[in-house]
Amino acid sequence: MSAGFPRDLQGVSRYNETKEVMKPIQTTITVGLDHTATLRIPDDVSPGQHRAVLIVEQNGTTMTTGMPLDLPAHDVGPWPANLSLRREDLYGDDGR
Repeated sequence: MSAGFPRDLQGVSRYNETKEVMKPIQTTITVGLDHTATLRIPDDVSPGQHRAVLIVEQNGTTMTTGMPLDLPAHDVGPWPANLSLRREDLYGDDGR
């Protein structure tokens, strides 16, 4: 998998639809001229057959975050000293 693997999944075990543990693995592979790839799997993955998904970044393709937004800023002065942003104070008794 690529260096762009979602940070929230790195090193975290997940369950698939049948409640089997799924372990994300981030690595670099080299694809040969015969279109095969060999990779090293971590020691905590047991030998045997496993279902796997491989996501490959295409050469020359980069992910960009785009240009930062240039939003206007409005100075409304300091916040009131007694301003409470607690959930209980912002919402009613039902928490909404």
